[in-house]
Amino acid sequence: MMPTLYAGHEECHLIAKKSPALQHHLIEMLRVYDVDNSELISQHEFQAAPLDCCFLSDFNRVAVGGLTGGIHVFDVHGAKISQVGRHDAPVRSVRFHRPTNLVYSGGWDNTIRAWDLRSPREIGMAAIHGKVYAMDLNDDKLVVCDSMKRTYIYDIRNGAEMINAEYREYGCSDAGASDQILKYQIRSVRCFPNGQGFAASSIEGRVTWEYFDPNPEVQSRKYAFKCHRIKEADGSETACPVNSIVFHPRYGTFATGGSDGGVSIWDGLSKKRLCRVPPLPTSVSSLAFNSSGTLLAMAVSYMFERGPQPGQPKPQIIVRAVREEDVRPKS
Repeated sequence: MMPTLYAGHEECHLIAKKSPALQHHLIEMLRVYDVDNSELISQHEFQAAPLDCCFLSDFNRVAVGGLTGGIHVFDVHGAKISQVGRHDAPVRSVRFHRPTNLVYSGGWDNTIRAWDLRSPREIGMAAIHGKVYAMDLNDDKLVVCDSMKRTYIYDIRNGAEMINAEYREYGCSDAGASDQILKYQIRSVRCFPNGQGFAASSIEGRVTWEYFDPNPEVQSRKYAFKCHRIKEADGSETACPVNSIVFHPRYGTFATGGSDGGVSIWDGLSKKRLCRVPPLPTSVSSLAFNSSGTLLAMAVSYMFERGPQPGQPKPQIIVRAVREEDVRPKS
């Protein structure tokens, strides 16, 4: 499994979930680090790999979902764990919605669920066509991408009532699904900091820039671009999965990490690359900025894109200082 990062508050706490294969078993750990002091604060070992997590409002607790299907809350300082509820299959994504104090989870049981952490059962549920592969939210919208290459947009301003809310669905045409936002499997989705849209990436080395407003004039500004490609010796080009997208909290520019071992920072409005991080030793599986945007954490881990490969470096987390000129829009 790939390490996943989630940036915390001003103290730059990061959560790293790592479950590297060790012969016939896995080590399934959730670890919380204080980056400023290079210190491991707390950790917990699960029965199966955690796949995603998010800090809650007090930044002392973490909601976690993974292969067990359970939604757990981990107390960072007390090192206590409790189960809130569960899906009928593994949980791929968890997100905390600050305005309503709810946790949203997306699972491989083809459902999205809303949780009030004071209640032992979900308070809302929506069924979708495929397994949840990527999910993100802002104050108003929940964006979900599934294994059928469909994208769902929910209005969550009224909290768990999202199950009965109007929503938009892309990729529902059986005749070629011409309205799919990306042709191949989606790996990551992130909402714009300004709330106007979202960016998503695929295994085909491509990122799409989308807007929520259905107005044709606004929709005319959406686009997709190629990235994370490797030029081979024979002149051909290999498209690598874009595994992670993360937006800078101050400037709204964004970073992408791919299976080519590359990390790039982009200005989505001007459609320009701002900087490229020196190549990393293997695939970049996850990225996270801290809350001030001064640090970028990069999870580096071979993701078996080409099957078992001997001699791959061990998974690691690299934290890089961010220069303002690398993330500030050029125009």
